[in-house]
Amino acid sequence: GTEGCGLCLHVCEESVLQIDGWITGPQGALVQTEIVRLLEQTQHLILDLKGVRFLDEAGAAHLRHWSGERVTLQHVPPFIRALLDRPGTQSANGEGEDRCG
Repeated sequence: GTEGCGLCLHVCEESVLQIDGWITGPQGALVQTEIVRLLEQTQHLILDLKGVRFLDEAGAAHLRHWSGERVTLQHVPPFIRALLDRPGTQSANGEGEDRCG
């Protein structure tokens, strides 16, 4: 039987990680650690970005790196989508910057 099992693993089909606040270089490294941990336990990871308020280029680089076959970005605010589409941009935030001229 499994009564003596000291390690029992349960791999989920899909997990969601909700990210709030700022994603900059240092915070991105912390999120990276959590993503790696979750990918050991799940087949697919969704990063829910609806609570992200600020993103710098280092954070955008992290998002580009993470997004792929096993990781999907969800609820991506327009300011983040714009930064991801224009890799040369330094930073973006959801504070209503005048981008229209």
